Amino acid sequence: MIARTARMLGFEVFFPIGIDRNGIGVERYTEKRFNISLHEIEREEFLSYCKKALDELEERMISIMISLGISGDFENYYRTDSEEYRKLTQSTFINLWNRNLIYVDTRPNNFCPNCKTTIADAEVIYEEIPADLVYVKFKVEDEDLIIATTRPELICACQAVLVHPEDKRYEKFVGKKALLPIYKREVPIIAHPSVNQQFGSGAVMICSYGDSEDVRLFRELKLKEIVSIDSEGKMSSNAGIYAGLSTREARKKIIEDLEKNGLIVKRESIIHRTPVCEKCRTPIEIIPMKEFYLKQLPFLSKIKECAKNLTFYPEMHRQILINWINSITIDWPISRRRGSKTVGN
Repeated sequence: MIARTARMLGFEVFFPIGIDRNGIGVERYTEKRFNISLHEIEREEFLSYCKKALDELEERMISIMISLGISGDFENYYRTDSEEYRKLTQSTFINLWNRNLIYVDTRPNNFCPNCKTTIADAEVIYEEIPADLVYVKFKVEDEDLIIATTRPELICACQAVLVHPEDKRYEKFVGKKALLPIYKREVPIIAHPSVNQQFGSGAVMICSYGDSEDVRLFRELKLKEIVSIDSEGKMSSNAGIYAGLSTREARKKIIEDLEKNGLIVKRESIIHRTPVCEKCRTPIEIIPMKEFYLKQLPFLSKIKECAKNLTFYPEMHRQILINWINSITIDWPISRRRGSKTVGN
């Protein structure tokens, strides 16, 4: 509509047509179409299947666009998997790298166990999902300190227990050590204002990494991380007897073990706001991984200034951009782990 309107107003209009032939959606379609897995066949073979699937889809898409009367340049449409397009993206990466706008770092990242790749904050959505809130006994000297958690499988990665500074119930525990159940390791008990006294027992364990709040507190309190979940989305060797299990399997097993040892006070069914992968709706994990990052934090103020000066139709869309800018807390992780039998990253 925009191209046609501009042309009717007397402008010379270049209306390019492009076919997006990259992404996890393409890979999933190909796997389903040919009943294969990208993790079980050679990279080049999988790419050939992708090309075949995409050629079929592209033919239909172009036909539909032409039949709709779209006035684009169908003689010179581009594909995002063409040699020219890939050269463009690769040269862009090199240019950004040479300008010191891309760097490599190991830090906690959103990871989808189903897609088996790192995903950006923008690819994470939140869903209300039923969960068990488990009240677990942590030993403090000769007393029990009750911790409420939806992630008991992460006890192995606990590095601190937090209570609110004004919570009278726990004043006597602050500054002492809590003994982790199962793992028999001591962690400090710290007073911190971020704790919600009304949720659960009012005492929380800080693990690496149950959620983004854990990431923030680990940095603030300068805690040393323990990697509990590996790049396959399974429990690491740090989980002890639960190593190799999926997080769901480990959660079920450790709850059984805690109950056998009389370490669970009660369990509550709650609806938990859970971060999930936008594409497959799988609950994400936060895992420390080496990735490429594109700097975006230094430019947020400039982007926000642009948002104020642009004209929006309708005006309410200005706030959508501002909300997105305000939601950015880290630089953009741009690497994707789409490994096959021969490719890691």
